[in-house]
Amino acid sequence: MIPRELKKKLMKKNGISLSEYIDFCLYDKSHGYYENISRIGHDFTTSPEVSQLFGECISIFFLYLSNLNLFQDLNRIAEFGPGNGTLISDIIRSLNSYNKFNKINISLFEKSKNLIKHQKQNLSNLINPNIEITWLNKIESLDKNSHFIVCNELFDAFPINQYIVRNNKLYERRVVYKNKKLLFEEYPTSSKLLNKITELKDGDIIEHSCEIEKLISQIFNHLRLYGGAFLLFDYGPYQKANVSTIQAIFKKKKCCIFEHPSRADITHHINFVRLKEISKEYNLFSIGPIPQSKFLNMFGINERLDSILKGLSSNKIKKKLESEFFRLTSQAEMGELFKCMIFTSKQIKLLI
Repeated sequence: MIPRELKKKLMKKNGISLSEYIDFCLYDKSHGYYENISRIGHDFTTSPEVSQLFGECISIFFLYLSNLNLFQDLNRIAEFGPGNGTLISDIIRSLNSYNKFNKINISLFEKSKNLIKHQKQNLSNLINPNIEITWLNKIESLDKNSHFIVCNELFDAFPINQYIVRNNKLYERRVVYKNKKLLFEEYPTSSKLLNKITELKDGDIIEHSCEIEKLISQIFNHLRLYGGAFLLFDYGPYQKANVSTIQAIFKKKKCCIFEHPSRADITHHINFVRLKEISKEYNLFSIGPIPQSKFLNMFGINERLDSILKGLSSNKIKKKLESEFFRLTSQAEMGELFKCMIFTSKQIKLLI
């Protein structure tokens, strides 16, 4: 079932860019996938939703950075795309147990008004004189101070465009509505992307997102100006191939991105190499990409699991925790599939 508004948009313009299509399906105020709270978490499960261990390891990394004394007054945390608020709530609870900070300032960046309401409900019991939470909609509103910035599975849901190489020329793959079906058609483009990428062959597909590069550049510029660190977890290989990586998930099963518009989650692989290239333009230091499992192991997931298990008597709960641990860290599960990158304004050393 194609939403009427999407059909009108397609017919009015005789086709739209892939990024416009994704933006409508995921973020339209009336029909967008992420505007419907009941859908969140039903088609996919993120690492914070799997186990509190994920957020606790991020808290330990934040404490590690604070103890380095490289970044002035590092008691500010910003999360982009906080979802249900699970990750930031785990981070807050974990940090509160250490009693290191007199005050922690939290900034959450969320574009969905429905999700903001949901987050405020879920986090209301954590707000106290030592915890200040603010919701922002643009990075320019962020305090001009050092920040620990974190995002998990954010950029793989950003709108992207696709371009295909045909006889040394670049064509944009646009979404059209024909014969009562959604499909791709190729249109010549004057994009300069072809000049930036070498060793392309006929049929290669380039994926590019202006929105990702814009936000990444804003985050990197903030780190360059005010210091701090940016911790990123997302989905994709170490080196992105020149193929279509876009996929949709409907009722926990993969499907064509045109099958269930606005009712399926749409994702794609992140270009980690490109992120590293952009960071160099801002004179930042980078680590990774490394497997999610390696980051979690470095920052105490094994020790934390052992500590929790020792205090439990229920074998059922023990098995549940061990299963969650396996899912986060196993190469067959999320441990290798998801990658981690760290960007900092000053160089740090990790045993990776």
